[in-house]
Amino acid sequence: MYLGKKRAKSDGSDSGEDNMSKKDLALQQAMDQITSTFGKGSIMWLGRTVSPKNVPVVSTGSFALDIALGIFGLPK
Repeated sequence: MYLGKKRAKSDGSDSGEDNMSKKDLALQQAMDQITSTFGKGSIMWLGRTVSPKNVPVVSTGSFALDIALGIFGLPK
């Protein structure tokens, strides 16, 4: 229910797909800036599968903690 406010009609230029592409572009630009400042691998997309690099690790002694760390231990 709208009280006294009229909705502007959309001309189709502000569709959800256009907004997502602008959002993705902004995210990519932010990630590129962070990568150029802090180096490759400093930031990544959450939920996208990337195989972990072969990093030498030291076990914490707790299997659950090793799994939670994502590389099965603490990096050397």
